[in-house]
Amino acid sequence: ADAAFGSVLWDSGQTSADLASVVPAYSLAQGQVYWWRVRYRGEVLDWSPWSLPQSFTRSASLAGLYTQIAVGGGPNIRYYSKAAVLDGKLWIHAGYGSGALSDLWVFDPGANNWTQKAAGGAGNDTSGFVVQGGMLFSVASAGSGTITTTLYRYNPNSNTWATLANQTFFVGSWNFVAALNDKLYVLNGARLAAYDVTGNTWTRLAGVPSVSGGRGLAVCNGKLY
Repeated sequence: ADAAFGSVLWDSGQTSADLASVVPAYSLAQGQVYWWRVRYRGEVLDWSPWSLPQSFTRSASLAGLYTQIAVGGGPNIRYYSKAAVLDGKLWIHAGYGSGALSDLWVFDPGANNWTQKAAGGAGNDTSGFVVQGGMLFSVASAGSGTITTTLYRYNPNSNTWATLANQTFFVGSWNFVAALNDKLYVLNGARLAAYDVTGNTWTRLAGVPSVSGGRGLAVCNGKLY
């Protein structure tokens, strides 16, 4: 297309489903400039003016840096899904799509395919997801799903979920979780708790000195950051 939209390559048509994002069924040529615009229809069914045209270029400089993998047969489009790597495979869990999701998928890079596993764990979009001891753990939180402090464990060998001890110290959105030795550490705002995998018990720890949202939690050289 051009800025005047004299030649249109793809038109979504009227839709009530793709309100936040849309994936055109069209292959983009490298080095080509593409223009796009949007408009909406109000309650009285009148169309708004078109937005100002915007453009982007599919850069040829990225050729070879990214390889498209299997796109069919995997999880649907969603927000805030959680990812973890176990046994050389990529695991995708939960998120938010048409509602709070709790499905589980695994991607095998060698076979280049997706397999759906047993759904379970924390069915909201702000849960934590981490690998420890060959198991996957889902740490619930308040989000678009039910407010809960439940901890779940997924066994990839039996394809089953188990419910573990609740964390009772705090409830809030956006739990960040990391695994270190035989413990899981959960950070929520400035609040920190540890879960002992062997004893199935929780311990409240000293919180982070300052309070803010949108934190992260990671392990490096045996320490939490």
